[in-house]
Amino acid sequence: MCVLPYPSSVFLDPDPTTPTGLRVHYDPTSLPRNRNGKHIDPADWNTLDGFSPGPVILALFPDNGVPVDLGLSDVAFHTSYARSLDADHPTVLLRADGAERVVHFAEMDVQTDGVAKKALIIRPGKRLDDATRYLVAIRDLVDENGVAIRPRLAFRVLRDAISDADVAAACGEACAAAIAARRPAMEDVFARLEDSGVERDDLLLAWDFTTASTESLTGWMVSIRDQAFALGTPTFEVSPSRTGTATASTRASSRVSRARSKRRSS
Repeated sequence: MCVLPYPSSVFLDPDPTTPTGLRVHYDPTSLPRNRNGKHIDPADWNTLDGFSPGPVILALFPDNGVPVDLGLSDVAFHTSYARSLDADHPTVLLRADGAERVVHFAEMDVQTDGVAKKALIIRPGKRLDDATRYLVAIRDLVDENGVAIRPRLAFRVLRDAISDADVAAACGEACAAAIAARRPAMEDVFARLEDSGVERDDLLLAWDFTTASTESLTGWMVSIRDQAFALGTPTFEVSPSRTGTATASTRASSRVSRARSKRRSS
């Protein structure tokens, strides 16, 4: 749960050398760990300039103490994709340039019943575009008791523009600094969502991410191909081929196989 919501621009650093101008940056302890406490090595992910264009989008809402109920919330399922494009739909996925809302459905993680780990999963109904910024917005959810889901405290601070001084007084200078660092990006997210008809005050959670470029996604395999072609074609000679009757050992092996097949069938 350490990287939720996912995928997020929180884990993208500026990098003018990549096609997107960004690079994934997971710290050594950012990704999940196994039962022995060893974290997934982020080295390969950190070569990319964005996230997968076929993402599984994840968010967590544990504060009610009861899981989100997507049926009561009227969220699109895989039998009702079109609902996700309605103006009042609780989950929104759209290009940051406002050009397109993306059809999708949502489901809850069925691998656990624990509210602290039961993620809301958004699955796009199409492959996203490469090297493109997207916005995710979630609103108007209720839990299994029909009670409105509350936004988490850190997001509420950003959404409601609570001052850095008030944040520092509540959770300390380091906490306030971390939230202040996110304010510019989040203000841009809020403004773009409002331009697309998603009201800031309605939000339970919102964030952005950028998909990786085609070069970043395919560069390794293209390089392997090009290196293979550069090796040239080895010289070889085809010797004459002959067809003939089966050898005695081949005939014997065939008879044994047929006998075994007959025994199995009987």
